[in-house]
Amino acid sequence: PLAKLLVESLIQGEETIPHTNKRNDVIPTVPSSTVLNNLTIRDNVCYLDFSKDINNLMPGIGSEVVVYSIVNTLCELPNVNRVQITVEGEPQENYGEMEGFHLVLERNLDIVKE
Repeated sequence: PLAKLLVESLIQGEETIPHTNKRNDVIPTVPSSTVLNNLTIRDNVCYLDFSKDINNLMPGIGSEVVVYSIVNTLCELPNVNRVQITVEGEPQENYGEMEGFHLVLERNLDIVKE
């Protein structure tokens, strides 16, 4: 499914914008060792389960940037309005400095740089 392809692309990361020569305009946000264990979409909520490697935050990348790179990307799909993330099958209350990681999350465009 497209949702799985999008998440796997975020994990794989790109340091350039495809079809351009621009470097450093796009930087990977999700730790590359992260594995997407499961993805289900039900009632416009995308449920994601990641390996514990998602907790290995990369230097200079804030926890909210990681989370909302995933959430905002998936909320672009017509069948997804919200996202809930678990780690190794369990809810995790905090992710780095971000509280409420265990909640069902909605798009947050305040974090997007113009």
